[in-house]
Amino acid sequence: MKNIEKYSSDVYGRKRVLVVDDSKEELFVISDILGKYNVDINTTMSGKDCVQRIKGGEFYNLIIIDDELKNNSALAVLQKLKENKKFKIPVIVMLEKNKEHFKKYYLDDGFNDIILKENMTKWKE
Repeated sequence: MKNIEKYSSDVYGRKRVLVVDDSKEELFVISDILGKYNVDINTTMSGKDCVQRIKGGEFYNLIIIDDELKNNSALAVLQKLKENKKFKIPVIVMLEKNKEHFKKYYLDDGFNDIILKENMTKWKE
């Protein structure tokens, strides 16, 4: 099954994205934005579930994670994911505008990029 997911991604050009956020409202907004592109969107409200999905062999082309989850931080989730030396999925962290100055630290900690939540509403328009 794991290889089938990767194969279908390659054949059909559909990328798989996992969005991690403990806010249902934000998950709907992000899913709505991504739905305009040729991607398969999976969501979870738990950093622990994200880690378990990856450990279980689920394949994603990208992970987008909120910086503050109820039971975890984005950094804690990323550190758990990177315990597996073969982990190569790009991870983008979502930040509030007032935390934009932390961008350098998030990039230094291993995130591939940041998205400001404020900018997501602009994409939706």
